[in-house]
Amino acid sequence: MLAFEESFTVGLEVDAALRGDGDFDAAWDLGSSIWSTATIRAGLRALQEIIVQLSPEQRPGFLGLDISKPYRTARALRERGHDAPVLRAIADRGALDADSVAQLETLCRSLEADGEPTTAALARNLRRHVDAYLAAPDLSRLHRRDTHMARTLLESLPERGITVVWAHNEHLARNSEGWGGPTMGHVLHEALRELGRPFVTSEEFTHPGPRRFIGWQVDSSLFANPQAVRDTFEVPRPSSDFAALAFLPRSTADVTVP
Repeated sequence: MLAFEESFTVGLEVDAALRGDGDFDAAWDLGSSIWSTATIRAGLRALQEIIVQLSPEQRPGFLGLDISKPYRTARALRERGHDAPVLRAIADRGALDADSVAQLETLCRSLEADGEPTTAALARNLRRHVDAYLAAPDLSRLHRRDTHMARTLLESLPERGITVVWAHNEHLARNSEGWGGPTMGHVLHEALRELGRPFVTSEEFTHPGPRRFIGWQVDSSLFANPQAVRDTFEVPRPSSDFAALAFLPRSTADVTVP
């Protein structure tokens, strides 16, 4: 499986396209502009060419990990026949007051018990957005986003094969105190360790240059003072924080694809 720091609903569209059911470029256009590069598109198109040559049960999946773009999630639920006023408000990108936020959370929990897997997954994703963002407009619960991304991945791990995660390095870092709570990498590391899936990590070494984290502010030209740029973007942590390679006891070369 290929898991991206991308919204869950966009992941569904991309997964279908990669498997041959839909237009890949149209699906990728729905996602974040950060990943909309010629290199990433070319790589995913190459993956698509490989996937379509495999039997359906062998085809790897694509997963959107993120709880972003709640309006797309609400629209997807409406397309599946759920049309509550709070869903319409979110789908139209409107603001919700505290009472409406509580109603939306209750509705999501109800839909999670619906029994239909995709409906339940969409409702769970929207409820997690409520938990991290709408329930705390001051962003004091922003760290919950990382926990939710990790849980989405753990819930979707394939029974066999490897999973490759593509996300910003600060999400992959094994940090117990990122944005006030554990990062996705920390949650995954702890959960996989409990499942008996060991990690191989590199020894700590000095990075040849400062690592850069691009978060809310993506344009360093906004700063007149070079020191302000360094204070905002540079991450003074060992490179080993970001090494998280799952240990595979053995592997077999794929001779079916030239």
